[in-house]
Amino acid sequence: MAQRIADRFETLLAIEALEGRDRTFAESLFDYYKSNKRLTTGRRQWLTKLEQKYTPESIAVRAAEVAGRVSDPLNKRLKALLNNKIVDGSTREFVNSLHEQFNYRGNLTPGQLAALEKVEARHTPEALSRKATWVGSFDDEKRKKLRIVADYYMPSGYFHDLALKIQNDVNFIPTEKQYNAITNNPYARKVLAAALDEAKYPVGSTVRLRSNAPVTHYNRAALSVPALVIANSGMVRSAARGAKPYTILPFGQTEPIQLEERHLKKFRGKK
Repeated sequence: MAQRIADRFETLLAIEALEGRDRTFAESLFDYYKSNKRLTTGRRQWLTKLEQKYTPESIAVRAAEVAGRVSDPLNKRLKALLNNKIVDGSTREFVNSLHEQFNYRGNLTPGQLAALEKVEARHTPEALSRKATWVGSFDDEKRKKLRIVADYYMPSGYFHDLALKIQNDVNFIPTEKQYNAITNNPYARKVLAAALDEAKYPVGSTVRLRSNAPVTHYNRAALSVPALVIANSGMVRSAARGAKPYTILPFGQTEPIQLEERHLKKFRGKK
């Protein structure tokens, strides 16, 4: 019996069609057998399954299936993407995984087909032309807006991955869809207005704090005295109307305070 099992392994491993994971698995079974002089019930069953899978008839059936897949329209779509040099990086890896799935099963899941259609749509001549136009139009103004909203979104968790790319790579150009999503939503528009609109109170002017200004217990005295505007720019931290950041120095104090424009009003009186 022992010799017969060894002969079965020798016969199986001599089959040229046995390759990839199946060959590696068969070799591991054989190594186990040589070390233990026996196979467990489960390993014996797997040996039988491999033998059945690699009978001449089974090999011929699979060869016919593979030949049919070569001319399958889905295979041609996958190959067209893989032959497109513009498809690279993680996108190429993804298409490769789809192709392997197709070769193994002869089909793709509905979700995979939907993902494939999105990849194809991004790589049509028209889409590539639009992308080139978009990249060419990406000027300093767009980049400035992108950085402003990225700084705003990083602490919030929204658009985190995109905001991180923007902050870490000064040459990063998002897709037009990404750019519009992060800069043209209602919150981003308020943030950009706060950052880019002309300041209501110039540097060097005198203001008063509104009664609702969020001052701490230690600087409540600032509510009752004028203050000097030291700066009227910086990182916008809220998407509220009047969120332009200010740095002010209340009269009689030595420590400046960070507030927003909505918390200030024009000083009317003697300086």
